[in-house]
Amino acid sequence: MLTGLLSPSSGAMWILGQDLADENRAREVWRHIGVVPENLALFDNLPGREYLTFIGRMYLLPPAPVRGCRRRP
Repeated sequence: MLTGLLSPSSGAMWILGQDLADENRAREVWRHIGVVPENLALFDNLPGREYLTFIGRMYLLPPAPVRGCRRRP
């Protein structure tokens, strides 16, 4: 829930002094935190760059940062 992947069913969450119930504040907070999953079994067939591209697209990041994850010739 603290990473934004799950929605809370009750209670309140605060990170960096911000209430995550406010979607705009939550987005700003999530720009400052990262997550390192313990088990990547679902994506174990993807090389690192492809995994980052997939996640960037999943989170609807602008195209420029997602392209930055791609291998450059």
